Amino acid sequence: MTPLQRKKAYKYITETAISYNIVFISNKEIDSLGIQKANYKAIFSSIKSLKNPPSFILSDYLSGYKNCSDYKFYKRYIKFFKSGESVSITIAAASILAKVERDKYMKEEAHEKYPDYGFDKHKGYGTKLHFEKILKHGPCPLHRKSFNLF
Repeated sequence: MTPLQRKKAYKYITETAISYNIVFISNKEIDSLGIQKANYKAIFSSIKSLKNPPSFILSDYLSGYKNCSDYKFYKRYIKFFKSGESVSITIAAASILAKVERDKYMKEEAHEKYPDYGFDKHKGYGTKLHFEKILKHGPCPLHRKSFNLF
């Protein structure tokens, strides 16, 4: 999807969804927990915070999910799918919400705090510009220390 298509879809989803929740996991939490456990934390804390709890949950596949303590509680109510965005409209909608919110944060808040890094252009994705900025300025406090760039 183009950014404009995502923006329109985001508006439609947020206006028509029965319930949705957006959770941010900081780079420090990701470094502390590891990316896999941080993903679990995001999924299950989002579920727990919904205004209208779901009777069943569809989610994009995460390896090792059976070892997560929250999964053990929800296992009768959740199904993980590989390439979930192509299988379920609700998984695709969740992905759109997450991407739009993350990109907005990077373009606005992260860029305002650290304008030398060009977050308004690359939004934190692994582009040539992003790597050039890190090489020039070193990592900023938003960069994950556990993400091995070199």
